[in-house]
Amino acid sequence: MSPKRAPGRVVLLRCRAPMLSSGLVRSDLAEMAIIHCPACNRRVSSLARTCPHCHEPIGELDQAERDKLAFRRWRAQLYRTRNISYLSMALVVIGTLVWWMTPPRGLVPPVGTPAAVLMGVGLVGYLGSWGWMLWLRYAGAPKRPD
Repeated sequence: MSPKRAPGRVVLLRCRAPMLSSGLVRSDLAEMAIIHCPACNRRVSSLARTCPHCHEPIGELDQAERDKLAFRRWRAQLYRTRNISYLSMALVVIGTLVWWMTPPRGLVPPVGTPAAVLMGVGLVGYLGSWGWMLWLRYAGAPKRPD
């Protein structure tokens, strides 16, 4: 149905309540409020069961959901640890390239200060991340959720 337009007049259309893809009318939805997560103090939906930012439980969770949440946190920590080890190894490689490019050319002593700092920070970061990764794998690994 198209409204008739008259010059200089505003036409208001009456429409039904908006339908969602699930077939529900918007007024049929549960009321939602924005609350703050008790752990990270970021804004979260009141209908959420866990915080999407820090994965802390907000609503009530059964044991299977708690196990799944613990496994998800552990996997995220393992992912961050791997990324730190990759970044550290990149620093070692960049430090080696800097050492090779500075005079005297080649990998001959003495090592310049920038190259030594890059390689030292990279090596310490790499060893630390591998230690953390081994601890996560063997001492801090939660049981797998079913």
